Amino acid sequence: MKSFETYKIIFVLLIMSAVGYGQQDPQFTQYNYNTMTVNPGYTGSRGHLAILSLYRSQWMGIEGSPQTITFGIDSPIGISDGVGISIIQDVKTFWGLHKKPISMATTHTS
Repeated sequence: MKSFETYKIIFVLLIMSAVGYGQQDPQFTQYNYNTMTVNPGYTGSRGHLAILSLYRSQWMGIEGSPQTITFGIDSPIGISDGVGISIIQDVKTFWGLHKKPISMATTHTS
């Protein structure tokens, strides 16, 4: 009887793992180029207009592999303010997940 309970537990865990979806944030390997997307506090910190575009493909050559595309623009305004926008397209077709968040940031340093 005890082995039947063990098989039931294993079966339920297998079913849950097959249909369960976890959360995964976009992964960025070029942190030094992509500072505003990772931390909005960096908006305008370079001291000049900055435009960036990054593409990341994980598991090259495998169909349905995760891909992340990032576009960002930020600029200082005045001496201690900054404004910027970041657009991210995060596609994980292997799991059927598609994210397209858009974020805007402003900063002020004293």
